[in-house]
Amino acid sequence: MEGRLSAMDVIIRNGQIEDVPMMAAIQQSAALAGFADIFPATAPKPSLDELESEWLQLQADSTAVVLVAASDSVVGCVAIRQDATIPSGLLLARLYVQPDWWEHRVGGRLHDAALRVCRELGAASINLWVLEDNARARAMYERWGWELVPGVLQTIAGGAVTEVMYRRDIR
Repeated sequence: MEGRLSAMDVIIRNGQIEDVPMMAAIQQSAALAGFADIFPATAPKPSLDELESEWLQLQADSTAVVLVAASDSVVGCVAIRQDATIPSGLLLARLYVQPDWWEHRVGGRLHDAALRVCRELGAASINLWVLEDNARARAMYERWGWELVPGVLQTIAGGAVTEVMYRRDIR
């Protein structure tokens, strides 16, 4: 796209309540584009209302940090939240970038900013869940230093889709 801003022109900042509709729209469009061949055709599509509600809950969670990548508008988002059910106690969640910004390092900048926040919190490691069949995301996380946690799985979409856990040392 000629004349478009690059990832370096995007700022990473804390997400705000007024960003929630855009974060939900980004998650929805990225999920529909990236997961089309992963979820069964009968699986319900994520609704904006549900996604907005989930992002609002994250914004209200005192143990969560929400970051956005913004230029003229929000183009990506990520959340870090405490989760006592996972080994590190800290979860990188909902790293989504508007599909027309894929391949422009916006996701990498959000990821790196999220890890900086984790270091500031004093965390030694962090976990994330990723769809087992999402080869693109798994390859990206592995390039960024994440390691698969063997045998740790969870199913979603009524058992039709499996997520695998990854771990990253952040010391």
